[in-house]
Formats: sequence, structure tokens, C-alpha cells
Amino acid sequence: MTKKEINRRYYLKHKAKHNAWCKEYNKTYEDTTVNDRVHKYAHTVKGYLRGLHRHMTERCVKQNSYVNIENRFTSDEFLDYVMNILQIDPRGLDCHRIDNEGHYEPGNIEFITEEEHVARHREIRLIQQ
Repeated sequence: MTKKEINRRYYLKHKAKHNAWCKEYNKTYEDTTVNDRVHKYAHTVKGYLRGLHRHMTERCVKQNSYVNIENRFTSDEFLDYVMNILQIDPRGLDCHRIDNEGHYEPGNIEFITEEEHVARHREIRLIQQ
């Protein structure tokens, strides 16, 4: 008997037991799906900051306009810096580099409203023209 045949027999023998277990598991956790838990975590300060750190890193790696810009924070360092040094709740605010040519690093980031962010970039574009 080949290994494939053995696996097939085992599957057929235990299929009903496995399906019953899955149904019971789904009943227990149907109120809190993985997506719900992730969604709830993303709205906490830590979840928001971890997502923001991931996006900052992706920007530095993928976008041509960020060729010489680095994210010099680890995820934990970024959390610690924002929560303990800046001591702000960043939800609803944009992360802004104070020096546009500088990296994402301590001393070069601040959190501002979207309106302030747009206004500053408008000023920078006007100066560059």
C-alpha cells in the first residue's frame, strides 16, 4: 500500500470527526473572526502605529521618490518613540518628516493634521517653482 493510499484511508476514516470539530470551532469563534480582531487592533494606538510603521517602510522601499530616504526605526522603537517621547495619540493625524530630505528617524518626524500636511507641501512646491 502506498503512502497516498494510506493518507486517503485515514482521511476517509476521520473525515466526519474532523468536520464535527470544525463546526464546533466555528460556533465558538463565529462572533470574533480573525478580520474582526485585526480590525479592532488596527484602531488601537499600538495597532495604528504598527500599521503606520509598515507603510513608512513600504514607501521607502517601493516608491521612486523615496530613493534616498530610509526608515531608521524598528517597529518597537517607533512605538516607543511616539508613545513615550512624543506622548501623543497619533490616530487621525499624518506622520510628517520635518526635513523632507531627511530619513524617518527620531527628531525628524511629527504628527500633524491632514490640512497642515497639504498646506506645507503646497508651500514647498511653490518655493521649488
